[in-house]
Amino acid sequence: MVSGGADSVALTVLACSRPLDLRDGRGPVRINPARLAILHVNHGLRGSAADEDESYVRLLAGHFHIPCYVEHVNVAQLAKKQAAAHRGASSNIEAVGRQVRYDCATKLARQLCTQTHTRYADARIVTAHTANDRAETFLINATQGSGLAGLSSIPRKRQIIVRPLLDFTHEELCDILSKQDIPWHEDETNKDTWYMRAYMRHAVLPRLQTKNINVVRNIAASCDILADEHAFLERLAHEELTRLTRVKTRYTIALCAGRLVRLDIALARRVVRLACLELFGDLRLDADHINAILSHVFKGTGSVSLSLHAEARVEYGVLFIRATHVTHTPQPAWLTVPGSVSWFDTAARPSMLTARIVTPLVDKNPAEYARNKSVESNGRVVLLDAEKVAYAQSAGHSCSSLWVDLPQTGDSMCPFGMEGRSKKLSDLMQEAHIPMHERSYMPIIKTGVRGEIVWVGGIRTDERFCVTEHSRVLLELGFQLI
Repeated sequence: MVSGGADSVALTVLACSRPLDLRDGRGPVRINPARLAILHVNHGLRGSAADEDESYVRLLAGHFHIPCYVEHVNVAQLAKKQAAAHRGASSNIEAVGRQVRYDCATKLARQLCTQTHTRYADARIVTAHTANDRAETFLINATQGSGLAGLSSIPRKRQIIVRPLLDFTHEELCDILSKQDIPWHEDETNKDTWYMRAYMRHAVLPRLQTKNINVVRNIAASCDILADEHAFLERLAHEELTRLTRVKTRYTIALCAGRLVRLDIALARRVVRLACLELFGDLRLDADHINAILSHVFKGTGSVSLSLHAEARVEYGVLFIRATHVTHTPQPAWLTVPGSVSWFDTAARPSMLTARIVTPLVDKNPAEYARNKSVESNGRVVLLDAEKVAYAQSAGHSCSSLWVDLPQTGDSMCPFGMEGRSKKLSDLMQEAHIPMHERSYMPIIKTGVRGEIVWVGGIRTDERFCVTEHSRVLLELGFQLI
């Protein structure tokens, strides 16, 4: 990636003349010139000056016989579009330009891999970041209250992106070019201290260097230490996240709040952040979000809105991090016997409701057989007395088909074990610790559209339809993930 400035021009020179460490396990090695390509992105922000940079990079590439690829992107217009998409919020042109450059580099890397039959993992996007860039980024992140991830500053490698010049200062690279009479182009906007990076570069670091001439190298060395410690804590956090995860789907992650609350606060913060990012890779989280989530974990209840489409909620000893824009609403349907119907379970996972008729084994007590079946399946498979379910036929309902419905206001049933006493469905689900936001997904199996509730899928059967030692034909209902 070559802009035409001193650092990227020096990168080109060094890539053609010296060993560089591309973080592929081989250490510093000379690069085969045939593997090199130059990418220049013209942001269209500086008019003729940007065109001059582009022309210079083309000449540089020609001098070293390296293929040159140029992309033109109207970054200012793109930043305005992004601002409009975020309801008028200002958009950082520097950040948009940086994202554009990496998007173009990734696209070109994939294209070249296809052309040369090279694995994408073996490609490298090489940038010219220096120790100065690392020190500037450290100071910027430190003033914004960053954690270890930000204080580690610019990493030496991120996926296929490598930065082999982090041990060089900007001044050293300029000296290399000057000794070989190789010119470069200065971007005048880099001197505008209205931008935070330029302020750190031209106002803060020079003053620090009057006190310590080695401040850039010292900060860069600290970044390496912090990066190693950050990587270690991330590994611990991943291990804890695996242990704490109770449910993980495309739309929901559920963590054991009781175990989370016992973790050291530094590790707990990382676990929560990792869980959020696993579900929403592009979610912007700050320290306030994480602290708010953990405060509710400590209290044992409460919720936090993380964005327009995400929330964290603590209920019944579980921390749920979930998408709030899920549109998978189950629809009422007839379940034939035998037969099946698709559904979504309480975590919005695709599931299947099944029904079939079975005959109890001659040497088995039907009631005991039904009880064991339910225990073995953790309540996901239940057996009912088919003849009792068919008894509703006198009211115009048939055992040949059951009605699967969503919970309705005022629904009640006679839960098994309550000796015929009725209970509201809402109370039953509350006692079963079903989180509020999941209750609307519960499948309610009835003898008909206006019939009696036979089973609340995965929770409780109705005592009026239970199997006894005298049951002769059994109705098996199942509620399983697909």
